[in-house]
Amino acid sequence: MSTPPPKTAEPPSLPMHSGPPQIVSSLDLDQLEPGTRHNLHLDLFRDPAGQQLRIPVLVVKGAEPGPVLGLTAAIHGNELNGIPAVHRFVHGLDPKRLRGTVVGISVVNIPGFLLRRRGFSDARDLNRLFPGKAGGTDSQLVIMRLREQFLTHINYLVDLHTAGPGRTNPVYARVDLDDPVSVELAIAARPDLVVNKTASPKTLRGAAHALGVPCVTLELGAPQVLQPEIVMRATKGLRRIARHLEMLSRPLGLGGRPPLCNESSWVYSEHGGLLEVFPELLARVRKGQPIAHIVNLFGEIVGEYKAPFKAIVIGKTADPVAPIGTRIVHLGKLVPWDE
Repeated sequence: MSTPPPKTAEPPSLPMHSGPPQIVSSLDLDQLEPGTRHNLHLDLFRDPAGQQLRIPVLVVKGAEPGPVLGLTAAIHGNELNGIPAVHRFVHGLDPKRLRGTVVGISVVNIPGFLLRRRGFSDARDLNRLFPGKAGGTDSQLVIMRLREQFLTHINYLVDLHTAGPGRTNPVYARVDLDDPVSVELAIAARPDLVVNKTASPKTLRGAAHALGVPCVTLELGAPQVLQPEIVMRATKGLRRIARHLEMLSRPLGLGGRPPLCNESSWVYSEHGGLLEVFPELLARVRKGQPIAHIVNLFGEIVGEYKAPFKAIVIGKTADPVAPIGTRIVHLGKLVPWDE
């Protein structure tokens, strides 16, 4: 019996190119007509060659007043799954039926995106530089402008990420459990897992918190790839968040809550060689269970690793070539929501 040919994925419903975006030096949402959508290029600064660095901003201003929901993707240039999620969510909105405004930056880190790497043009991590610095490096100036021209104009934020290089994640939400509104946003997105993590003030989520803007970080799979199923889940999650905020006509009941980790940590390699990680993402492991080993180039085991506590697998390394100090498995401690 012959194997049936694989199905071809249906292309997403997106608009055709509508011409060049409007170039703006500031984000003035009050000047936009209700019930309209806009493609904007927001000027951030001039580089040493005198070229303007601009980031793409997609705005849908609803016919009715309401909250401003901000979306960011690719603050790390190789984190791609969030980009089409922003596109599909925004283009799926009808401005005539929207309450409030959606402001989505599909690619924060344009130089990193073009170079296919995590960092900015100076190799620095933009998500460790908030609140930025006037007169600082290019990356510090970008962050200062992003804070001034974007963060101060929104009421809620969803920051879309993926795992780091050589690693992979499920769809999980990272929030501070002490911020109940952010927790509601996380639950509304219906992730596989919610992880409690206090945000550093140097991150986008921490900078939003400092401004009183509830924020959830959604981790979406692996870097430098597009994973259609994860993109679809992220798009639906954004729509569910908008429904929870009553920006769409059908408000959302939160319903059941995903598993919760109140703390998490990585297991690191103490040997170099060829790494094999045993558990899959979201697997439950018991304390002392073998989770990985490393072999040398003669096929001999030089390192064996066991779970240090009962846990769920939040993330794992997918690249088998492992130097000493490689992150092997990200493990979380599960707790009841009412603990």
